Amino acid sequence: MEWTVVSCVVFAIFLSTEAEPVVRSQDKPLSPDPTALYNTAKPDMQAALMLLKDLVKDGNTRVKDQVEELFSSLKEQLKQGDALTKEQVLEGLAHVKEQRKDGDERLKEVLDEEVAWLKDRLARVQRHFTEELAALNEELAEQREANLKLRNSPSVQPCDAVVEDLKQQMSDFQVELNSTQHKVRKTEQTLQRTQEQQQHEVQALMEARSQMQAAQEEIRSLTTNGSGSVFTRWGRTACPNGTSLVYSGVAGGSHYMHTGGGSNYLCLVMVPQMETMALPQYYSLLYGAEYENIEGHHDQDVVCSVCLTRQSTTLMIPATVTCPPGWSTQYRGHLMAGHHTHKGRAEHVCVDEDREHRQGGQGNHDGALFYHVVAQCGSLPCPPYVGQKVVTCVVCSVW
Repeated sequence: MEWTVVSCVVFAIFLSTEAEPVVRSQDKPLSPDPTALYNTAKPDMQAALMLLKDLVKDGNTRVKDQVEELFSSLKEQLKQGDALTKEQVLEGLAHVKEQRKDGDERLKEVLDEEVAWLKDRLARVQRHFTEELAALNEELAEQREANLKLRNSPSVQPCDAVVEDLKQQMSDFQVELNSTQHKVRKTEQTLQRTQEQQQHEVQALMEARSQMQAAQEEIRSLTTNGSGSVFTRWGRTACPNGTSLVYSGVAGGSHYMHTGGGSNYLCLVMVPQMETMALPQYYSLLYGAEYENIEGHHDQDVVCSVCLTRQSTTLMIPATVTCPPGWSTQYRGHLMAGHHTHKGRAEHVCVDEDREHRQGGQGNHDGALFYHVVAQCGSLPCPPYVGQKVVTCVVCSVW
């Protein structure tokens, strides 16, 4: 039984070191070197042989122990006075020697069989590894030849060109995408500013409507009472104290070089409500008005306001800044009109001495123009007038 156990142990150790079959694959890397696998299995086989030797040594030790144990037993029996004879002792020794001899022979046979089996198995493994190595070398040579043919193939170059072209197209597309995103952001910002401007315009329209309604109510009140008058304050967007603002805006009129059109200045509202009808065949043109050669206001848009006073009569008096006795001064300023050499005609108006201009209205667009009026002696009596002096004016009201 002991030798059967030894055989089973040796066989198990060998099976644990047996190399796994090499898997071939066209797409995976080549299997490990067979020689390396053999070198890996060799120490395990040597360890198995050493184990067998240890087992033999252990068997001899056990037999020796049995003999010594038997001698001890015989000595004890002799001491105890057993009737064992010398022949029986010799027979026992002979039996022990026979058992040891039989054990050595059986162990030798088992070892010879195991060594022969191991040698045969090793030879088969070597043949298998040699065949696999030859097949793998052949496959490697074929793969190298195929790669060389593919690398030298003329069809590879067009593929590289296509890849470069695709990269360039992707780069161009990215640039165009960035540009489009930038335009979208600018459009969104413009749309937001437009919405804010529309909101401001709507708010201004609501305020103007409220002012118009308040002015209409006051006009109806004055009309009912049989008194009140309206005047235009040129150069200011606010009305004097004690009066009500009907509306404020900018001045306009005909072009200074046109021979036709209107001859008066107009105070235009800032929230116009234009007609949607088709453009007529013949029409007159309306321009904005600018200060010309006016200190601090050159080429700026002229502003104005229409005011309501409870006093029944309002009058503009040129060449003075003092109202007649009993009259109230609404504002004082300078007399202005169009240039005397221009083809267009314009009325004389009194522009407030603390005049203003529209913010953001800077620009030499011309149109209707406001010039200071200067006294010219001759037909104009001097004295009391003084030539080459700016003419003043005042707006007065009376009950």
